[in-house]
Amino acid sequence: DCGGGVWRVPWENAKLDATVSEGIGYGMLLTVTFGDQEAFDGLYAYYNQALTPATGLMNWLRYGCDAHHELKYNEYPDGAAADADLDVAMALIMADCKWGGGGYAGEATKVISNIRQHMFGRSGDYELLLPGDSAFYHELGDRCVNYSYFAPAYYRVFAQYESNEAGFWNKAADDSYPLLSQASNGTTGLVRNWGNG
Repeated sequence: DCGGGVWRVPWENAKLDATVSEGIGYGMLLTVTFGDQEAFDGLYAYYNQALTPATGLMNWLRYGCDAHHELKYNEYPDGAAADADLDVAMALIMADCKWGGGGYAGEATKVISNIRQHMFGRSGDYELLLPGDSAFYHELGDRCVNYSYFAPAYYRVFAQYESNEAGFWNKAADDSYPLLSQASNGTTGLVRNWGNG
């Protein structure tokens, strides 16, 4: 509890006093599931402090209760991580269903729209979730994919909230399965995490 209605999930790893967007996404899913609206709202307040201005999605790594941004964690692109923002959007939908009102539906739709606009590319005829919102991923196109981030069940629900883009979301859900199939091991059927689209 950072005070002032802001909560975060610390990530005491290589960088002390860090918070990662995945922690915020997981935390929001857990707090809405267990009915802790105060903590849920606090985690979403932190999410909003940590946005990447150009895309409106949370930078994957921030520091302290004020979500300040210091040096990049490593040489890889800075910016949002798709899995976290997908979880945040779904948690907001769950909050809308559980508590109603509170602006959760509108906030969910805003996050969903930002994901669609900044985290999808193309692989042939397929709509492809990119690993994040960095221009780096858009430049690589389908040559850098994290299959573990795919969430076709989420996309079906997103189609209901961003109904003017339902065709996109339902296609993205349908397209996930052949992409996952292409990335699966021929013997075990298990899907690798990173690869090409």
